[in-house]
Amino acid sequence: TDPVPGNNSATDGNTVITPTADLSILKGNGVGSVTPGTPVTYAITVANAGPSGVTGATVTDVFPAAMTGVTWTCSASGGAACPASGSGDISASVDLPSGSSVLFTATGTVSGGATGTLSNTATVVAPGGFNDPAGNNSATDADPLTPEADLDISKTGPATAIAGTNVSYTVVVTNAGPSDAVATSVSDPTPTGLTFVSNTGDCVTAYPCALGTLPAGATRTITTTYAIPPAYTTPDPIVNIATVSSATPDPSAGNNTASA
Repeated sequence: TDPVPGNNSATDGNTVITPTADLSILKGNGVGSVTPGTPVTYAITVANAGPSGVTGATVTDVFPAAMTGVTWTCSASGGAACPASGSGDISASVDLPSGSSVLFTATGTVSGGATGTLSNTATVVAPGGFNDPAGNNSATDADPLTPEADLDISKTGPATAIAGTNVSYTVVVTNAGPSDAVATSVSDPTPTGLTFVSNTGDCVTAYPCALGTLPAGATRTITTTYAIPPAYTTPDPIVNIATVSSATPDPSAGNNTASA
């Protein structure tokens, strides 16, 4: 027999607390500038400082239009989970127990004609019902684009020439990249004693020839014809020199001049 049955039951009331997870994201490519026409690789680290674990956080990265052929992989640690690989923009669901992280590694090639700044932002968002302190859910990497184009010029002509006839030379300009060469121009002073007749091919005006933008890997060919006077004697041999230039920095200017 219990003489006081009124104390045989007890109730504790607790307020349901919204789970809290401090998600963070870091992004970088390890360089201070990017050369158009070359690959660039970003490392994107997403972590959960807890205290609660998160299932189904969303990681997003829309890559710049100047980046092409983007592929990515993801590795997880601390019990986390993420998609193993993908291509194009990242829009991935990840699971992040407290104290865990995932690492996305994304690689793409910057367009040879890109200019300005290469800016890329990645974000992580907790699913609904989570309290996530703000301030570290987005990361941006911005690098100035520093183009460079290795222009090369070659010039060929006949081994001999006869006074009173015309002589023709072929000029070939190639851009070995990696970037597009803007405001490309070829100069070729008429040899002493000769008379300029014409240009054909990728230039039909007198020198200097404005070739405009020369994409990486592209080639332009010009055929130049001069008249040799019937009474021509010197200089002998006739020397013809052509030079290519561009507003884009050239890392190897030693091949920008050719003679025949």
